[in-house]
Amino acid sequence: MNTKKIVLLIIMLIIMSTGFVLANLTIETESNKPINTKYKYLREFDTYKKIDITKVKELEITRYTVGGDNPKTITDYDEIKSNYNNLGNMKIGKETDQVCEDNTTVYNFIEEEKAIHFEIECDWIIINNKRYLIYKN
Repeated sequence: MNTKKIVLLIIMLIIMSTGFVLANLTIETESNKPINTKYKYLREFDTYKKIDITKVKELEITRYTVGGDNPKTITDYDEIKSNYNNLGNMKIGKETDQVCEDNTTVYNFIEEEKAIHFEIECDWIIINNKRYLIYKN
């Protein structure tokens, strides 16, 4: 009879240990998830998708600050593409009503027949006249 009790006790310990290990794995997995994952990449927005990077002839970047305007025109394809990719990887969060008038950067991608621009004010971006928070890691 003692043998049956010992075997039963060992089985119960194994089951409890397995449950404890699985519970810890679940907790670790959950704690590694980002707290806020409600964002989209800018490259997922239709406005961004309308840019045909192979047809972009120049990129105008203008920074508007209290100190004045600072325009820059880029015609080097690699630099244009780098800016395009960096913007596309930007994480866009929820819509906001915030406004910022003293720190704005406008990216204007100019193709032969059209121009598509993005306007970043402080910590948000304007897309189709709507402001969205820029998600920061």
